[in-house]
Amino acid sequence: MTSAVQETYEIGPIECAYCGNTTSFTVVAEDYSAVMTHEFEHETPWGPMEDSVHRGWVHRMLICSTCKRASFDRVFTHDGEPEEVELLYPQPITTPEGLPDSVAKEYREALKERRRNPNGYAALLGRVLDAVCTDKGIPTHTPDNRLIFLRKRLEMLVAQEGLATIGGATGLRNVAAHADRGSLVREDIPYLEALIRYVLDHLYVIPAINKRALATPAARK
Repeated sequence: MTSAVQETYEIGPIECAYCGNTTSFTVVAEDYSAVMTHEFEHETPWGPMEDSVHRGWVHRMLICSTCKRASFDRVFTHDGEPEEVELLYPQPITTPEGLPDSVAKEYREALKERRRNPNGYAALLGRVLDAVCTDKGIPTHTPDNRLIFLRKRLEMLVAQEGLATIGGATGLRNVAAHADRGSLVREDIPYLEALIRYVLDHLYVIPAINKRALATPAARK
């Protein structure tokens, strides 16, 4: 059974994976081809009675009321009643396992900007590095109260935690954060993303996953 929405309707508020706003969405199309009819019999005081149930995924196209961009999700329904909703596109914003709250907050805010502006995204990734340095006890000021800039803080972090050199991260971040240094293009972003993930993976994600792995029955054998 396949159909488009005859009349649009609104849902929400939910968070838009493009613009990051929590707002209403308009459902402009639906597809019911994955909803199946299951027929069966059940016993009644008057004998066997035929019955049926409609179950399956309804795929929908949604338009954000703020940025007007299209998202796609699917809703699992049982006789028209929704039981589960899954966002299909764009991919939902998620943060890696093991991040402390302060780092996760900055990383999530940066990811909201990823689809909108390379320079804004890269500048916010610099805040993620600042949050990591602070979480690991890297000072923000010298003993005589002079500000320690991110490049120096990262050098201290690398030495303290035994990481590989990641100076390219601050170079890209500085270009993104200062208009007089030019602008990043989308092709520059994967370099910075890889360096950020290297730091997050080694300091938080891998230790968290390893801890969970050690707690499994197989690892205790």
